[in-house]
Amino acid sequence: MSNIDKRSLREAAERAGQNDWEYVYTSDLSSPGRGYITVGGAEAIYCLNKAAGGVKQSENVLRYIAAASPETMLALLDELDAKDKLIAELSHHLQSAHEFIEHTEAFGHEASNGILCCGDAQWNIDESKSALAAAGKGE
Repeated sequence: MSNIDKRSLREAAERAGQNDWEYVYTSDLSSPGRGYITVGGAEAIYCLNKAAGGVKQSENVLRYIAAASPETMLALLDELDAKDKLIAELSHHLQSAHEFIEHTEAFGHEASNGILCCGDAQWNIDESKSALAAAGKGE
């Protein structure tokens, strides 16, 4: 997700407002298209009858735009931020465990069968080291 400017996306979603977005299909011949999006109950974006890619594709684009409302974008960004914080926290714990293992091994104490135990918790040292390396690479 490094190619996405999350701050700019959040600001744009906040500026767009918190109104409900909804796709509305219409067969009314007097309308400029066969569908439109309402924002806060008002007609806002139309699917034109002569749209590039055909009317059906334009209707699908409108459905997508309605689904990708500011409310949805903000919720996704909040979830992404929460996951980023969790990854940072878990990476810190893995780093601490890795440092503990190195410290323990430096004094000639090896973990039994590559397993480190602390109370009820168990860690597979090799898996933890691999996960730590992957987290550092953003995988």
